[in-house]
Order: sequence, then structure tokens, then C-alpha cells
Amino acid sequence: MERLELHLTYTCPERCLFCSEDHRMDRYKQFPVTWARVATVLRMHAQNGVRNIHITGGEPTIHPRFIDVLRLSKKLGMRTSVGTIGTMLSRPDFAQRALPFLDEALFSIHGPSAEVHDKMAGRVGSFQRVTTAFRNARAHSPRFGAYVNTVVTRHNVDHLPDTVAMVDEMGAKLIVISNTTPEGAAFDQYAKLAVPLAKLRE
Repeated sequence: MERLELHLTYTCPERCLFCSEDHRMDRYKQFPVTWARVATVLRMHAQNGVRNIHITGGEPTIHPRFIDVLRLSKKLGMRTSVGTIGTMLSRPDFAQRALPFLDEALFSIHGPSAEVHDKMAGRVGSFQRVTTAFRNARAHSPRFGAYVNTVVTRHNVDHLPDTVAMVDEMGAKLIVISNTTPEGAAFDQYAKLAVPLAKLRE
């Protein structure tokens, strides 16, 4: 194994309608991920040949030692990436400290406007934060891997062409279009969220 996916936290300020981690976050949020545990896991996997780490959550950037996790990962020779809704990376001071230790990020952008995205994310201001975080990352270095993940539901599928066009104009090097999966919050209301196969084909 050369790539590790590390769940750094099971808390998140967003309330995404489709969150696949929703049930796990409820189950595990009482067990915070400690710095000592993370450092041990990183060193163990580095010794076993892991050279890439993808940090996820919850929202990993809100972990109090997020930058330390990045710094240690780079010290161990790993390529670093994060899956994020952009919470802390939208703050210029935080982004300036974190981005030198981060090689790529998969930003969750679920619509071409605040109206569409914020409804999906369940939090007013989410669109502004994540697009600001994306621009902060793009401004850091032309070599930075700025990617986008869009989860498709009945609420945003008709906006998908505009979403793709917007993130392309923003400079995304890749857009991952994810189908709604019957896990977590999406499991609870799957019939209302899942796009019919005929519509997906279209």
C-alpha cells in the first residue's frame, strides 16, 4: 500500500444533505483523534512504504493540529492531499501557513451559485467560503493540484453544466462528479436525493 486515507476528525460545520459520513460522525465524535495517535499512524505507515496521504473527515482543516499533520507528513516524505469544504483554508492567514505543506486539495463545490451550493451544504455562506479557499490555493502556486468534487443529487443535477463551466473557469485541474451513495444522511432520504438512472445517463 502506497496511499493512506486518514480520517482526521468526525466533526464538520456543514450539514450536507447527502453526507455519507453523517452516521459515523454521530458515532465517533465522542472519540477525538489525538495528535499522538496521528503521529504514530503516520510514522508507522511511512516505514511501511506509504508515500501519499489523503486527509479527510468530517472537515479535516478544523482539527487543531491540521497543519502539524501536514508538516509531519511532508517530513516523512509523503505527498499530501485533503478533501475539504474549505472551512479554514478560506482564511488567508491559515491558508498561508498550511498551503506550503499541501500538494493538492479536493474542494467540495456542489453548485454554480450560493443558492444551489448552500442548499446542498446546509449552511449559509458555504459557497463563499469554499470558493475563497479554492482561490487561495490556486494563488499559492501554479503547481498546486486544485481539484473539485461535486455530489450529484436531484437538487443540483440540472445545474451540473454550469457547475463544471464555473470550476473550469476558476482553474480546476480536475472535477470529480460523484453519484449520491446510500450512506449516512443520504441513506435516510435516498429516494428524495438519488438521481434516476435515465437522468444520470442524460
